[in-house]
Amino acid sequence: MNLRVHAVLATHGHFDHVLGVDAVKRVLGVPFYMHGGDVRIAEETLSWYSRVSGGAVGRLEVDRELPGDCTLRFGTLELRVIHTPGHTPGSVSIYVPSLRALFSGDTLFAGTVGRTDLPGGSERALAESIRKIFRTLPLDTYVHPGHGPPTTLRRELRANPFVEDALSGDPLP
Repeated sequence: MNLRVHAVLATHGHFDHVLGVDAVKRVLGVPFYMHGGDVRIAEETLSWYSRVSGGAVGRLEVDRELPGDCTLRFGTLELRVIHTPGHTPGSVSIYVPSLRALFSGDTLFAGTVGRTDLPGGSERALAESIRKIFRTLPLDTYVHPGHGPPTTLRRELRANPFVEDALSGDPLP
């Protein structure tokens, strides 16, 4: 496909999303971007993973802390970073306007949303993040979650009870 990798971006700092970052950075020679609100979360969950698995993990080095909502450009590719806290304080979703695609991390899944019972999680913040996504992006947006099958915003509007609750202004159950 003749692609050039410019950076590694994490949607949030849980170990299952950042465990391989050091190796990828080393092989590709590119910087790592993550929201500053999740640096501590990443360190904590990598430490937990190391203790549980018995394997050593390297120290995560964030080259650029994303400030929140911002636009990144890599060559001709534009990425809109949308701060979507709730699953973690520094969760972000990455929207690619040219593809009408949202990489939602663990904020929005097909039929559900990210869990909020881990350290730093917030039902209220997640509900506001869901509202923010649906207020700012077109319903024909393709959603590629951090886990599980892809979906669309339109499908989630029709079939996701957590989205329905968030959009009604009610707190998520």
